[in-house]
Amino acid sequence: MPLASARRKTTRLRIAIDGAQSTGKTTVFNHLRNAFRSAATFIPEASRKIALDFGVAQTSDWPELLSNPSRLREFFDAEEKWQRSAEDASDMFVADSSLLLVQAYRCHFEQDYRFHCTFGSRYDVILYCPLSEGGVSDGFRFLDGRPAVAKAYEAIVLEQFHGDFIELPFGPSRLQTAELLIQHLLQKHYLARDPHE
Repeated sequence: MPLASARRKTTRLRIAIDGAQSTGKTTVFNHLRNAFRSAATFIPEASRKIALDFGVAQTSDWPELLSNPSRLREFFDAEEKWQRSAEDASDMFVADSSLLLVQAYRCHFEQDYRFHCTFGSRYDVILYCPLSEGGVSDGFRFLDGRPAVAKAYEAIVLEQFHGDFIELPFGPSRLQTAELLIQHLLQKHYLARDPHE
């Protein structure tokens, strides 16, 4: 039975693809969106959606924002607001980054940041792209601070998240592994078409 022709259950399925910058999240997200676009809502990375409003179009634009604490705080606030709004519109979604990851960036870049919200219950499953050596710039993201962001993220997940945390493999098997996982998760959350429809 094609997933697109199934009827949704009332239970939610909220999936986030997480990992520090330049770990391959967006590559995984785009692959899954192409494979399952009719089966769930796909939420792009919030920072990419709001970046132009803060003068960031490419990697070289980040230093100015990162060096301005008040403007950076506004950026993170706007990022969280955009993400919450997008997530609140659907109970069946795959998000390119979670609010937990936004908190990790805030913990790293905002010296005085103390998270006051817990976002762990917003997600049922996290697909995690672990840190690799070096990382590859995509022309948008900066590479500085990756280990510190990953460490902050891991601490936040341990404290806040109680769903399924799945670490994706490195290499060419990553996309296929992610696709099989999403297919399995979606099939569990769909019902057969009602024969009377």
